[in-house]
Amino acid sequence: MRAACSPAAYSLLESRHQLEVGSTSIIGWVSANNQPRIASDINQDPYYQANQTPIGNAFGSRIPMRWEAPSWALWMFKAHRQAPSAPRPLWCCKHWPAQIAVAIRNASLTESIQVNIHELERVYRGSRSIAEAKSETEMTQAVSRILQDSPYAAAMLLVRENRFEAVSTNEREVKHALETALDTLASSVSEIQKFLSGNPIIIEEDTSGLPAALKRFVSQLNHQSVALLPITQDNKLAGLILLGGRKQALTSAIVQPYVGMTDLINAGLDK
Repeated sequence: MRAACSPAAYSLLESRHQLEVGSTSIIGWVSANNQPRIASDINQDPYYQANQTPIGNAFGSRIPMRWEAPSWALWMFKAHRQAPSAPRPLWCCKHWPAQIAVAIRNASLTESIQVNIHELERVYRGSRSIAEAKSETEMTQAVSRILQDSPYAAAMLLVRENRFEAVSTNEREVKHALETALDTLASSVSEIQKFLSGNPIIIEEDTSGLPAALKRFVSQLNHQSVALLPITQDNKLAGLILLGGRKQALTSAIVQPYVGMTDLINAGLDK
């Protein structure tokens, strides 16, 4: 779940609720079949009964958002009273997902052209030295050189004795902020490892479901958005690449070159 607008749905959002595509549920059926499913009484719907989602009661609908053929998101709503014959409201609701899908697609296209080509080339060119590094020290030095010229606030954190340590930063303000903020991450390495699960994440002010220590850490950095890219060794969290945007929100397109760089670091550590 990525968005919600009711108290019960918020609880699912906070718990990072997930349902497998094709699962025995209304959501699973709609996402697998790419078709709307409307239940005039959810208590009588076999798919709802098989895997209930507590977001209300009585009347419900799940409608796929699709761009061209595939379904890649789901719009769902429930009414608080039964309404078995409400064609006009349902007609509107069936068209909202299509409009939302177009808006998301347009936003994605806009985001993709915001990538700084020179920055992309710089990071990829510098990544060669990471691949050629013969020791962890050489690798750390290569990463530091790449981060030093980054247009974003950047830092490399390594886990040492179960604590995060900043081994490279490109701004004095970042280094000062980290000295204070890293204290909030003390004894939270395992919790952050579980939260990230090896995946990069972009954190903004309204990002929900963050571990308390990580939430305090990000707020102390005083950035509009922060990207955390996990460095792993033997499937364990070994560090983080941190990127911060003060005046510009970070996007997946902006962060992608650094994700590739982090993949090289991980490959080198696992040699």
